[in-house]
Amino acid sequence: MLVSIHQPEFIGYLGYYAKILQADCHIVLDDVQFIKRGFIQRNNIYCNQLAKLITVPVKTKGLYLQQINDVEIDTSFDWRKKILGTLQFCYFKSPNFKRVFPLISKLINQDWYKIVDLNLAWLKFILDILSEDKPLYLASNLKVIGIKSKRLCNLVQAIDGDAYLSGVGAKAYNDESVFAECNIKLQYVKFTHPVYMQMGRKFIKNLCILDAIFNCNINEIKAWLKNDI
Repeated sequence: MLVSIHQPEFIGYLGYYAKILQADCHIVLDDVQFIKRGFIQRNNIYCNQLAKLITVPVKTKGLYLQQINDVEIDTSFDWRKKILGTLQFCYFKSPNFKRVFPLISKLINQDWYKIVDLNLAWLKFILDILSEDKPLYLASNLKVIGIKSKRLCNLVQAIDGDAYLSGVGAKAYNDESVFAECNIKLQYVKFTHPVYMQMGRKFIKNLCILDAIFNCNINEIKAWLKNDI
């Protein structure tokens, strides 16, 4: 069984979902240190031919070493209204806006207290949009020890996997000898970022997957993610 592992991103970009869809199941790496102002709490959308960040405020004061699954959303800010207003302003003319935006609004307007719960909901929401049913596991529930490549192997083995699907960017960090010792086959995701019609003349890559969902056919997106091109 081929397993992917990744920290829970806010919404997530195309490459994030390519890794998940090309695996048999996915482990959400929620028990590692939270890095402020990263993709756990924010992501980019397309707006007026520029990449624009949308951000969920979180509580970090005095909490420098907190794990992702402990991070609380700062509810003193009306972040829901701001994010929905920004998405509406930037995408209201997109082909799929009328169908997709109400679903996004329903998701965001729920009561969220922890960033991991919101991001896990986003992951399930996008998989549902893509009509993909993928087994998901929380690393924090697996109670696995180890560091770096050894921990990845232990996580894969904890759910009876025998292969790990890594992002290409991690190739320099993966210790192939550790995977070999653990009898875990190391594979890399196959993904080439597509060029598709956006809301302006200038194409911008690596935006969150909502940009493609607002603008493109779902079957076309799935083909990109599964490398079925």
